[in-house]
Amino acid sequence: MSVVPDGKFPSNFRGLAGFGRLPGRGTVLSGILTCTFFVLYFFYVRECLDPRLLYHANKVALPSGQLIEFPIFMQGAGFLKEFLVRPGGPMEYVAAGCCQYYYYTHLGALILTAVALFLCLLSDWLIRISGARGCRGLRFVPPLLLLIAYNQYTFHLQDCMVLIAVLIPAVSYVFVASRWHRATPMLVLFIVAAAGLYYVASGPYLLFVILCASFELLTRRRYGLGGTYLLAAGVISLLGSYFFRIPLGDAYLRPFGILPLEETMKALAFSALYLFFVLVVIALPFRQRLARLASVVSSRAGMLGKCCSTEKFKIACGLVVLVAGSVSVALYTLDKDARRVLRANYLARMEMWKELLEEVDSYASWEYPASVTLDVNRALFETDQLGSRMFRYPQSPSRLFETGAKAVSYKGGCEVLLKLGRINEAEHTALESLEMNGARPETLRQLAIIYIVKGQPEAARVFLGALSKDIVHEPWAKDYLRRLDKDPLLSSDPQIQELRSVMPRCDMLVTSSDATNTSTKWIDVKEAILLALLARNRNNRMAFEYLMAYYLLTRQPEKVACNIGRLDDFDYPAIPEHYAEAILLYGYRYRGGRHIDVGNRTLDKRIDERVREVLEVLQDSDGDQEAIDGILAARFPNSYCRYLLTGTSGGAR
Repeated sequence: MSVVPDGKFPSNFRGLAGFGRLPGRGTVLSGILTCTFFVLYFFYVRECLDPRLLYHANKVALPSGQLIEFPIFMQGAGFLKEFLVRPGGPMEYVAAGCCQYYYYTHLGALILTAVALFLCLLSDWLIRISGARGCRGLRFVPPLLLLIAYNQYTFHLQDCMVLIAVLIPAVSYVFVASRWHRATPMLVLFIVAAAGLYYVASGPYLLFVILCASFELLTRRRYGLGGTYLLAAGVISLLGSYFFRIPLGDAYLRPFGILPLEETMKALAFSALYLFFVLVVIALPFRQRLARLASVVSSRAGMLGKCCSTEKFKIACGLVVLVAGSVSVALYTLDKDARRVLRANYLARMEMWKELLEEVDSYASWEYPASVTLDVNRALFETDQLGSRMFRYPQSPSRLFETGAKAVSYKGGCEVLLKLGRINEAEHTALESLEMNGARPETLRQLAIIYIVKGQPEAARVFLGALSKDIVHEPWAKDYLRRLDKDPLLSSDPQIQELRSVMPRCDMLVTSSDATNTSTKWIDVKEAILLALLARNRNNRMAFEYLMAYYLLTRQPEKVACNIGRLDDFDYPAIPEHYAEAILLYGYRYRGGRHIDVGNRTLDKRIDERVREVLEVLQDSDGDQEAIDGILAARFPNSYCRYLLTGTSGGAR
């Protein structure tokens, strides 16, 4: 190690000369600015981004076509071992564990803010090591680039944490190499760090190699050592490919693995992040020339140059740029369409039905995907509005409920089957989800409930045991395990008893009948399922409302009229609006104007007038379907009459 004469720092290290001094005014102001920036950063992430939306969003399709991939995490050595046998596994394990805390309102935002803060500090240290203390404002660039990735909702925490894991030894290397001039110890230090990073972080360890090699080649001008670093990186990747059975193409052609072409904004943000740190290191040898150039320009600019070179002016300009950049990132890079879809999914998973309808009502019907409609129909049922507001939203028979593998594509598909009482179909769907998407907490929870309802406590214990290793759901699982010890059938649990009361006593056999096409078979199956549920328990309100909704969606108003007597099994204050429309339109148009018997109930006169107006529109339009569509969409956009006659529903709200 070289001796530093007279207690002075080498030229490459003078930027750290102030580290041991008492903080001056500039340092205090810089600290206040940093604290203020990240406090606002935290509140933005918590309130605007809301990481909770990602926790429940695995396999949710965004409007851009991207699928959310949310990691699974289980406590215990067994789960950890799966990550220790491949490069990048340790960091993937840590990131997966941290992601589970997105479930909590504050912790998810705190983790994402902490990641951004670490990048800011690492940037600051790298800039100060370079001696460019006047450029410390650039430390806010990485957090803002990271926020661009956050705003797309397609980022992975692993990518961010890997970047930190790579930068810490890289900055440490530049720090040590600025004082330690012997090549052999530095080579040993590099190889140990690079090999460790390859195992911990996988492909992104190449950023560490590039930073170290650039520093040696451009700043220290040790070309042999820098070239050796680049050669060593190739050897490490080759050895990793051999020992971990990784294809050579993946080892060399896809070193970073985080920049898929379809994620354009995220790709740009992470590319800029990597490039930023590389440019900082490359700029080290040129910092003195740039400083001299700035001095010459300032001296020749006269009074204006002197004014621009003052500390206050630089601080003011830096603040303006920082504020403008932060506001621009917050306003123009947030994927609002993705946030709407994710928030609707979150509210449905949390069973906040009223809030879900308010959320969906806040944007136009054509802006949300079909996957949301199943949750909307469930929300309408839970808020007693399925028979009166259903056609405010785009509808299709396939968006009411599905069975088997088809239901897996809907986040709420299994819950609907379970609540209806079709326990075996719910079990089939949950097992399909387990096979396709892994042991996710919601799937384990559904299977545990299903086997408890079916009177199979030992099978339920298997899934509860797995769920007890989950960070979020551990208390719920352990509580149910304790309750099963006392009462294996949970005979006193109201939820379990309600599900047992609507569960069919035997499996339903469905035949293809005389249907001539696949769609007709599919319709018959759904109708048979709902009728079987009502045969098991005529007071199954969800089965009744879904049956009536199914008849409405398949445009069978005559069956709505035939089943209107079932209203007597429930406490409806009046005939729901859509049922009344179907009955009146069926009577006027298909029964020669004869009234349909509705028992001791009456039909709302306003609905009767609406149906008569619709019939007048049909008569005046003389069969012009395009004119009928336009008039009904303008005058009765949310009515069942419009859906029955045109097949469309939902309008701008």
